[in-house]
Amino acid sequence: MLYTGWVLVASVANTASYLTSVGILLSPFVAAAIILALAVVLSILLWQRNVRMLVLASTWGIAAIAVAQYGSTPEVWMTASAVTILLILQVIIHGYKNRTTNPFYKLLYK
Repeated sequence: MLYTGWVLVASVANTASYLTSVGILLSPFVAAAIILALAVVLSILLWQRNVRMLVLASTWGIAAIAVAQYGSTPEVWMTASAVTILLILQVIIHGYKNRTTNPFYKLLYK
């Protein structure tokens, strides 16, 4: 799931890079909307398929986008930062709710 999360974010970044190379420039609001759509998909995957590692790897990529856009595109870096924080909070809540299925929990408390 770690690799899948990284591939997901890298695919979005590569698509944006390709569009820029052929002369199609995305507005900051479109880029922010894409990040929000990615966040919705990741949230659904987290709660429906229990893929915390996928969400964490993708969150790392979204945080990298926030750092790269800091100072140059406020809409994108603020959206990416907010999405990063919200996804991390969701992973923490999901992990807490499902703590009894964790192998370490079973090892320590059974």
